Amino acid sequence: MRIIQAMACTAAWALLAVRAVAAPAATSAASMDNLPGTGMVEPAGTNHAKIPVVFFENASQTSKSDAFHVELGTRILHVSLLAATKGSPYHNSFIGSIYKLDAYQNYLPLRPYAQITKRVGVIKLGLGVSYDHLKVATLDDSGGDGDIQMENVLFYLMAAYPNETRFTPFGEFGLSAYWNSFDPEPTWSQNGLREFDLENSYPFYLAAGCDIDIAANFSANFYVRYVNVDVDGTFIFRGDSSPPEPFVFTVENIAYGIGVKYVF
Repeated sequence: MRIIQAMACTAAWALLAVRAVAAPAATSAASMDNLPGTGMVEPAGTNHAKIPVVFFENASQTSKSDAFHVELGTRILHVSLLAATKGSPYHNSFIGSIYKLDAYQNYLPLRPYAQITKRVGVIKLGLGVSYDHLKVATLDDSGGDGDIQMENVLFYLMAAYPNETRFTPFGEFGLSAYWNSFDPEPTWSQNGLREFDLENSYPFYLAAGCDIDIAANFSANFYVRYVNVDVDGTFIFRGDSSPPEPFVFTVENIAYGIGVKYVF
């Protein structure tokens, strides 16, 4: 599954880069084809010096700013847990000896997103959906019991402020849907005698960022997202008559990073 995601996202990056490079070239070629067959007489004193590109000027965008547009992109994020420890082993811990959590980091561009936007006055509004994933190790002083696997789809509203510069700030508010499971260490699970049964999570989240125009319809962006997500679970031991024990893994986090986007 992760190999397919990697191939899909790599192809998306390649498509975005090709579209970004091809667009200015096509525009330049079209302009040359439209020149009349006879040479134009330039007025005396014409300055042939190249006009320098001003970085802060806004790059040319899609032709109809008031129309609906589809925007596709992907991101690389670093995830920082905000409540990574709780108590000590067997004393006010997450569960038993587990009192630490640690997020694995994946710096491949495997966090795609898509949104539909429309200009409304000076603001751009839109609806979006994105995919994310998070893997968190459960730890004690001698190792750990296994990893929390969190597959995540985010549904959100977004607003952006286009302006005369290359920089377009934006914000998001949305709902995250986490499908949680636990991948135990074989030595801990004892062939299924021990089990963490995890429930799914549905927290709201906030995000903000800034698009930076690179070429026509192509941009890079900075992005930061905050979500307060709890993973409720039950510890089940089938070796005796012990009742199931409920617990909560607190996976509150801030994710931040960079991405690219193409506007159709």
